[in-house]
Amino acid sequence: MMHLLKGPILQARRLTSINLYRGKALGPPRQPRTEKENLNNSFTQKYKTIIWVIFLLALAALAYGIFRPAPPERIFENSDKVGHFMAFFGVSFMGRLALYKIPGWTYWSSWFVLAGLLEYLQGVLRPLRHFSIEDAYANAIGVLIAITVYIVATKISERAE
Repeated sequence: MMHLLKGPILQARRLTSINLYRGKALGPPRQPRTEKENLNNSFTQKYKTIIWVIFLLALAALAYGIFRPAPPERIFENSDKVGHFMAFFGVSFMGRLALYKIPGWTYWSSWFVLAGLLEYLQGVLRPLRHFSIEDAYANAIGVLIAITVYIVATKISERAE
């Protein structure tokens, strides 16, 4: 009697150790990758130098734009808000790609602090400039959209692999 059950028991053991997905055996289930592992993929490694150069150039442009002696010309109504948004979006996103080893919570919360702090320092350190809460909001929204784009890009790269 035992020899009759041996085949089905072995088959059941094999089925429980195999991940079945849409009827196909894919092998043992993969452990979810961490954020660091996702960004430490071939794309990031291949373009590491380019990412760093773009990040540092964008960071320098952000510092110049915020601390330049006179405010930029108004191209259209609230054009400065668009500039603040684009600058903080670009720098925080590229910085995340360059500084992927820093925990996400630490990295992104630092940028939210900088969004308000740099706008405040602009008003304190530059006599022709002033603090604007709307500019600080534009900075923070730029960081928030960068987080969203980063998360979506990470999810897409997980699916591609």
